[in-house]
Amino acid sequence: MIIFRYLVVENFKSQIVVLFVLLLIFFSQKSIDILNSAIHGNIPLNIVIPLLLFGIPEMLQLMLPLSLFIGLLMRCSKFYTENEITVIYACGFGKSIIFKAVLALSAIISLFAIINIMWMVPWSFKHQQEILTNTKVNQLLFTIVDGQFRTTKDGNFVLYIDTIKDNKFKNVFFVQLNENNKFRPSITIADSGYIEKHSDTKHIIMLINGIRYEGTSVSSDFRITNFVDYQSIIEYKQPVFNNYNVEQKDMLQLWNDNTLRSSSEFHWRLTVVFSIFIMAFIVVPLTEVNLRQGRVLSMLPAMLLYLIFFLLHSILRNSSNKYDIDLKYFIWVLNLCYLVISIIFNIWNTVYIRNKRLKLMRELINVLHFR
Repeated sequence: MIIFRYLVVENFKSQIVVLFVLLLIFFSQKSIDILNSAIHGNIPLNIVIPLLLFGIPEMLQLMLPLSLFIGLLMRCSKFYTENEITVIYACGFGKSIIFKAVLALSAIISLFAIINIMWMVPWSFKHQQEILTNTKVNQLLFTIVDGQFRTTKDGNFVLYIDTIKDNKFKNVFFVQLNENNKFRPSITIADSGYIEKHSDTKHIIMLINGIRYEGTSVSSDFRITNFVDYQSIIEYKQPVFNNYNVEQKDMLQLWNDNTLRSSSEFHWRLTVVFSIFIMAFIVVPLTEVNLRQGRVLSMLPAMLLYLIFFLLHSILRNSSNKYDIDLKYFIWVLNLCYLVISIIFNIWNTVYIRNKRLKLMRELINVLHFR
């Protein structure tokens, strides 16, 4: 029991370290992309942190099996290089205790993966889409950046603010265009101002100490107005959320939906959980390190198998979504092929298989000798 607990804990600690490093790398990359969008005024700064936090479950979807795979690969190979595995065998334990420890750890990680793909990923993706859709529909209200011209989606309003501090403006340039003949075009310049929320559907831009040019130069009703206070209403548009995106659906909704996209997403999520066990058991026989070759060379076959597995699944998933082809049978054929590979690797060096191989080699040598 002590040896079993030691193996589980050591492998788990190795996985946690790898998971932290992977999350740090991908979190940093996502942070750069989101901050770049915020700097260019595509999204407001106040949604940067929510978008980063809601993106964590999506990262964990692939990070959990990958971190377990790399963690087992590094730690199990270290058992051989530091002769810990020799001590374990000398204590009377066989290779089965390693499989039991790997199975226990894989079961724990798969439990977290199931919770993540069944509830956390759809929930986080739904909230991300709500935030981005709301920002896109009401772009002028949420993406005001000092020193940049901002235009509404319909092109009727253009706003430029030189300085923004504590929700107050300085040196404001505001244009209302006459795209749909709803009002006369105008240009407004003000020394300062601020935006005030009037109701759930309206926001008011308050401008102070400015001048307003209304109409066109060729019209007879061109007006120039000096003002102390000026109000302009911007309507808040209720966003329409798309609830048909497969990433927003939980496993039960995907199962009940008969579309090809839902079927592809359903089997992809099952494959993520399935891969935790398959890759864990492929790792165990491939971590038997030949000290003359070193650890890195011994890890190479396992890494290639992992990359090929997820590369093929990515191709199948993208092809299914792009060309509307039902490839679920190909997905599970690939999974079963890797299951067979893991079984072959694990029984290859057993006593029974070694004896069979030796017997077959002797028979082959005898046949060649008589010829």
